[in-house]
Amino acid sequence: MADMPVEEEVRPDVVNGGRIYSALIPLVLAIAGAAVALNGVSLGVGTAEQPGPGMWPLGIGIIWTLAALGLAYSGWVGKLRLEALVQLRRPGTGLVLAVLFVALFSYVGFISAIVVTLVLWSRLLAGFTWRRTAWVTAVITALLYVLFAVVVGTAFPSSLIGLG
Repeated sequence: MADMPVEEEVRPDVVNGGRIYSALIPLVLAIAGAAVALNGVSLGVGTAEQPGPGMWPLGIGIIWTLAALGLAYSGWVGKLRLEALVQLRRPGTGLVLAVLFVALFSYVGFISAIVVTLVLWSRLLAGFTWRRTAWVTAVITALLYVLFAVVVGTAFPSSLIGLG
C-alpha cells in the first residue's frame, strides 16, 4: 500500500481557468461601472456649487469601476480561486440588480428604485434577515436622499436611460 501512487486532487479552479474567471468577471463589472460614469457625464455633472443630475451617477460609476478593478487585480494575483459557476453567480446577480435599478429609476423614480434594489441586494447577495433588510434599506435610502437632495442639493434625473 505504501507504494501505491496517490492520485492528485483535481481542483475545479484549475480545470475551469480560475485565474481567468477571477479576473474577467470583475473586468466586465468595471466596464459596466464605466458606462454608468459616462452616462452621468452625459446627464450633466455641473459644478461643486451647482451640481447637475449626472454628478452622483458619475461618482457611483467611478467608485464601482475602481472597486471592480481592485477585484480583478485580486482575482488575477490572488491565490484563492473559486469554481467558475460560483464566481459568476454573485457578480452576475449584482449586475442584474444594477440594471434593474437603472430601469426602475427611469420609470418609478429614485426612492422606489433604491428600495427595491436594496431589498433584493440585501436578501440575495448579503443573506440578511427580513428585519435587517428592512432596517438597512430604510437607513441607506434616507441617507442617500439626505446626502444628494438636501446636503449636495442636486436634482435627481428623471431618467437614467433617456426616457424622461
